[in-house]
Amino acid sequence: MASGNFDVYLFDNEHTLRSSIFLNVVFCSKNTGKCICNELTEGFACETCKPCYWVHTSSSNGTCRPCECDYAGTNNDTLLPSSGGRYVCDPKTSQCTCNKNRIGFRCETCATGYFYLGVNDIDCEQCNCDPVGSIPGSNCNSLTGECSCKVGNGIGGTACDICDHGYYNFSRTTGT
Repeated sequence: MASGNFDVYLFDNEHTLRSSIFLNVVFCSKNTGKCICNELTEGFACETCKPCYWVHTSSSNGTCRPCECDYAGTNNDTLLPSSGGRYVCDPKTSQCTCNKNRIGFRCETCATGYFYLGVNDIDCEQCNCDPVGSIPGSNCNSLTGECSCKVGNGIGGTACDICDHGYYNFSRTTGT
């Protein structure tokens, strides 16, 4: 309940004060217009999400939601210690700042040329495909790291760097 120099305003997407897009009950000063925001918003009229939160505009009320960055794939420079260990993401899209070996809104997927074995929380590792024995332009399997070998030439192995069963004399020059 408001008292003194404060009024209660209900913000929604159609009736806003100072372009606020959040459904919040806030107290605003009659003298200055400055509002006291809920725990997720900030700004003169509580119009922006606090760091480590983003506005979910496709929901009916445009609420602030926590950034859900993958801890192993997100750049540690965006970690905000004062937020309880949360990462900062783009306040409009939720895109996290990924390490060079990760992609995706949450940085949850290995980038092209990398794979993740899911062992001991080791991050995505660079593919180690032999350039002579693997198919040009191919990538390794994103889960196993296995490369696409020139099978017709008798080449095998995870990195396409050895002769397949029944073949011998792998040539580093020709890939046969």
